[in-house]
Amino acid sequence: MKVVNQNKIDRLLANQKNKFVSIVYTAKDGHTRKINAHLRVKKYLKNTGRINARYDNDIITVFDMQKMAYRSLKISGIRGVIASGFTYFVS
Repeated sequence: MKVVNQNKIDRLLANQKNKFVSIVYTAKDGHTRKINAHLRVKKYLKNTGRINARYDNDIITVFDMQKMAYRSLKISGIRGVIASGFTYFVS
């Protein structure tokens, strides 16, 4: 278990490339949710947007493997990440 800040989480997710990660985040409605996500998935695109489109520096796009749909998450809402066998908590 490692405690990191928001900037480190952003870089950690960017370095995962085509790997699976679990992300615990706070949704808009205030509930805490956990998703199993895959980064840089292109298979289900419908030419209605861009993959990994960032509307500002606080948004990351991931593919939710349980719902089989894209999700845009606020990086500031991420509370934890499990990636490459390590658990990271945001301070």
